[in-house]
Amino acid sequence: MALSLDDFSSRLKSAVKANDENGVKELMDQQVATYAPVDKLKALKTECCVDALTNRNLSIVNLVFTKELVFDAGALNLYKNVKFMNVAIASDYADGVHFLHSQGLLLEHLEGMPWNALYRCVEFNKVEVLKYLLTVPGIDMNPNKDEPLLTLPARQGNLRCLNILLDSNAKHYINNKNKMDALSALGCCIRYYKGSEHLDCLKALTNAGADIDAVILNRTTPLLYAAEEDLPDVVLFLLNQGANRTPRVYGDHKLLHLLCKYSEKSPDVSRECVKNLIDSGADANEPSGCGETPVLLAVISGSVEIIKELLKAGCDVNKPNGESLRASVRQLSDDMTVEKVILKMLLDAGADVNLFDEDGVTPLMLAAQQRDVELIELFISLGAAVHACDVSGRSVCHYSLARAYGDTIKSKELLEIFVKEGVSFATSNPDVTLWHWIDPTPDIEFLKFLVNNGLEVHKIGSREENILHCLNHENFTEALMEYLLGIGVDINQQDKYGDTPLISAASDMKLDLLKYLVNIGCDMNIQNHEGQTALMVLGQGHNYLELLEILLKAGADTNLRDVKGQTFFQYYTANNISYQFENQHKELEFLLQNGCLPFIDIPNQDGDTLFTKVLSDIDAFPMLWFLITENCSLKNLPTTNCSIAPIFMTTDRVQNYEIFYESGAPRDQIKQHLFEEKSVENFDHFCNNLSLKSTCRRTIRGQLGLGIKEKVTKLNLPIALQDFMLLKDRIPSKCFSLIGLFKRDDSKFKLWYE
Repeated sequence: MALSLDDFSSRLKSAVKANDENGVKELMDQQVATYAPVDKLKALKTECCVDALTNRNLSIVNLVFTKELVFDAGALNLYKNVKFMNVAIASDYADGVHFLHSQGLLLEHLEGMPWNALYRCVEFNKVEVLKYLLTVPGIDMNPNKDEPLLTLPARQGNLRCLNILLDSNAKHYINNKNKMDALSALGCCIRYYKGSEHLDCLKALTNAGADIDAVILNRTTPLLYAAEEDLPDVVLFLLNQGANRTPRVYGDHKLLHLLCKYSEKSPDVSRECVKNLIDSGADANEPSGCGETPVLLAVISGSVEIIKELLKAGCDVNKPNGESLRASVRQLSDDMTVEKVILKMLLDAGADVNLFDEDGVTPLMLAAQQRDVELIELFISLGAAVHACDVSGRSVCHYSLARAYGDTIKSKELLEIFVKEGVSFATSNPDVTLWHWIDPTPDIEFLKFLVNNGLEVHKIGSREENILHCLNHENFTEALMEYLLGIGVDINQQDKYGDTPLISAASDMKLDLLKYLVNIGCDMNIQNHEGQTALMVLGQGHNYLELLEILLKAGADTNLRDVKGQTFFQYYTANNISYQFENQHKELEFLLQNGCLPFIDIPNQDGDTLFTKVLSDIDAFPMLWFLITENCSLKNLPTTNCSIAPIFMTTDRVQNYEIFYESGAPRDQIKQHLFEEKSVENFDHFCNNLSLKSTCRRTIRGQLGLGIKEKVTKLNLPIALQDFMLLKDRIPSKCFSLIGLFKRDDSKFKLWYE
């Protein structure tokens, strides 16, 4: 009776898993229901065959396997080929691989995703299958030219697979290099070195005839590469094998330089390598192509053992370009135990404590920069030049303050050492005065100490400033100011450019210092060489109403002009009137109420007056109307490449351009802002039919100019006529005063404004 597919499947799987060969044979002889799908039967047999290969049971494989499992219409299915072969290799089942190969399955294919049984065995360390494959007649021992077979076990440190390959014809390709890194098997051992397993592989390759001097990575040799990777065990082995010691790599380093530069992993073995080289005639003083001597490289790497060997060999610690002592100091870190050991070794060997680099920097300067009292005193005791300066004029005092970070106690301790040696805080280069190295917040006692020992506070640097020019808001205190004034620092001193401390304070917005200088009576109207006062300089900033109030209320003169004829107000309009007028009107109101109103018609450096600046800002409408009530000049309305002014785009635009015309604005300039043909026609009609009375008003306003309110009042005209001349019949009364100009509590005015 035929078995159902489900019954057959269940029994066959159980028999295969149990390695029941008789049970499998009986089932394979049984009939299965004829309606069973062929593809499901093939899938079942494939699964059972895989299990049998995994169990290394060749008898069951023979019973279950049929070629139809891997051949589709007579053509080998490469995917199924790889699947069966990989299972057999994973079980390290050489008989299984042999059987599959005998059934027509391939040991390699290059289509799609390339696959090779040899590489698979090496990659997963399947030595039994590997041994079998190496006996297969005609098998290619170098199938992948981009990755020679021997590089795989060398990279993995797999000595067992490597020895098997070296005992075969694969040995002929021992020096072939991979495409990606240009590495031979020997190079792979070094590149992927993990320890003794790779060293054993290296020995096996060398014994098998690998070229230990072949160029790898297209730039170096195995010996130099091992030194560069800090692998002294490998270096020592290759040296003992007779590797070439003389070639150089990039940077023009020889083997000795590399050993001195890279010696962190095994210092004792690295020292043995260095000794080997020196005993063989290597020059312990030969500089690299970059001028670095072996001892300098050893100092930089902090290798005590190698320095011992180099000193034992008589290396010159003062050799030009060596600078070993300076390099050692430069390498000082928080944990200076090792570095100080090195320093003592170098000093005992006769190192010059006054050796300086191309910038004139000495070891003492660098010790001062590290703020190491012990080291500073050691260098001084050995004759270090305490008065020396680098090429820019900086002394040890400058270096001791370079990393003070507010620690004035330690700074004073360091500087006192140098003062005892007769060092002055003055400098030959005015641009590197010690003041510029002092922390922004010096305490007064520290400053007194500096001044008493020569710190210049009256004429600092090439700018010829005094200390008040240099103060900032972080280090300003009244006590500090009292001390400075007490020693005669001039509050009105002008520097090289004519700036006073007050001008500097205004330029840098130093509020506290500016207040103090004003309160003690500094001259706030001194002009620098460009004619600028502190007020003008302040006008170049933004939103500093408090500072403006301080200066103006203390008597700053708004009438002064610079060398280009600009007043403070022109500085202000050039830098402060912008599209954020809503935030600026308070400043402007204050300035116009405090002496700046007469200057509203003077163009600034950009050619703008206050009127032309506010004309384009919708938030400035109240100020615009106020300026018209003051009879400001309207003769220069922007017309070239300008957008239409917002004032001529409101619902009251007809009334607005009529008021502009009656107040003196040129007819043709107003027409540039009228975008509707009908508006132009209406405006022309208005101008052509202007009454004699209004025409007279336009002419008289043009002659009177600014200050029209006072001038009209002095004429003793009837009130009605005065109001007519002032345009009170056209402009709301609220616009005639700055007081409350921008308050919109008046509903009628608010409606008109909006």
